[in-house]
Amino acid sequence: MAKYDKYSWGIAPPPIPEEEICETVRAQVVIVGAGLSGVSAAARCGELGLKTVLLEKGKRNSARGLHVGVANSRLLRQNGIENNIDDITREWMTATGHRAKIDIIRTFLKESEPAMDWLLDKTDARGIHSYIFGGGYHGEAYKEFVCTHIFAGGVEGLASLLLEEALSYGLDYRVNTSACQLIKEQGRVIGVIARSKGQEGYTRYLAEKGVVLATGDISGNRQMCEDLAPFALKATTNINHHAPQLTGDGHRMGIWAGADMQEGPFPFAMHIMAYSINSFYFLLVNQQGQRYMNEDCWAQGKATYTVRHNPDYPYGYVIFDSDYLQDLSDTIQYGGGLFWDSTVRPYGTPFDPRAVEYAVNTCVAEGIDGWKDDTLEGLAAQLGIPAGELTKTVDRYNELCDRGNDEDFGKRKELMSDCRKGPFYALKISGSLLHIPAGLSMNARMQVLDTKQQPIEGLYAVGNVAGDLYAIDYPLLINGSCHGRCITFGKLTAEILAGKK
Repeated sequence: MAKYDKYSWGIAPPPIPEEEICETVRAQVVIVGAGLSGVSAAARCGELGLKTVLLEKGKRNSARGLHVGVANSRLLRQNGIENNIDDITREWMTATGHRAKIDIIRTFLKESEPAMDWLLDKTDARGIHSYIFGGGYHGEAYKEFVCTHIFAGGVEGLASLLLEEALSYGLDYRVNTSACQLIKEQGRVIGVIARSKGQEGYTRYLAEKGVVLATGDISGNRQMCEDLAPFALKATTNINHHAPQLTGDGHRMGIWAGADMQEGPFPFAMHIMAYSINSFYFLLVNQQGQRYMNEDCWAQGKATYTVRHNPDYPYGYVIFDSDYLQDLSDTIQYGGGLFWDSTVRPYGTPFDPRAVEYAVNTCVAEGIDGWKDDTLEGLAAQLGIPAGELTKTVDRYNELCDRGNDEDFGKRKELMSDCRKGPFYALKISGSLLHIPAGLSMNARMQVLDTKQQPIEGLYAVGNVAGDLYAIDYPLLINGSCHGRCITFGKLTAEILAGKK
């Protein structure tokens, strides 16, 4: 029995009969998927003179998000920032439990600088504003590097720009076209069979130099998630609006062609984005009104801990008082990071409590993810939690704040802000799934590996279908590294196929 035959999706379907193939298209490179990694590869292929076909099963290219993280760039250097790749490597290996591949990590960190400069050349030429994100974490609980770029128009705008460039070089771009099977001859992948919407038969796309899978993750395939990333299903929402078409197509086609996958369970990105955007560092309680964790925690850890340890009601409430703006201003030097600080604050600009106040007031005004009351008892009534238990928890927390010693959960004394002065606030948080950045086993030349860890000639993977860069978790060492690796490895793969690397 083959390694993945135990899964329903791991069993290869019968080969598509020759008589059902009605067209053959020849190119040097065939890219499957027009997300950020796919269009990055297509744009660079065009620049290097490679005849390229790009297949997209949706009606348009897809991308979403804001942060684009890389190790270094000219924009970072202009801001006086130069990150040490060795330092990032050590932190990355620790954060992934030494299960990620160090050569792939280092390839990303080294190649991400020329890739970002390549992208900046394009955005600067079009007058697209870019800047460095300054709202990262400054505390001791984990390490974040200043690495993140933000572009006007977001990641969707970048993907559109790169697709436009690829088209200008003569890209053969086919939407509503679903790849079905890889074509393999004498151990080498030579093409892919696909079917366009409304087409009676199939089209065979032959690739002289290679097929690049850029099909995204498995978050829209519940069975694959149950088998490979079960914890991801604990998320209360999936905020990726492309998820319905992220059904693991590239993962499955790769497996059917003899590929291996990285060790499971797969890592995933889960943040607190679908409810209140802010969680800060204030007291966290569950539906029973009890404190359940050290609130000095990164965004991913807070989201995953909340859904895991509150299984009957996988939500938490951030409880704070009317001094919260002053408390945040006083403590930003010790913490910050996503969903405490602003997600768009430029590097070098001071923390602005007014932006936070607006966000909190908006949640309260909507009355869905935010509440406010003059008393804790009244707040508890609005939340539907036991008033006596909430007041008991707050009293205990205030006692620990007075002592400057969180003997219950070990939060740093600098972050022990009491909760005494009404009105009191509550914000609802939970875990929202962004993506599952894991997949086929890879080497540092973006080649897909078989179950003996040998390259499958002619088969490459980029983006979330490619594995081995992340493991266990999606670390926020570099905010937006998933987008950064899409651009970096998309560009790099094109250069490898062109014989430039």
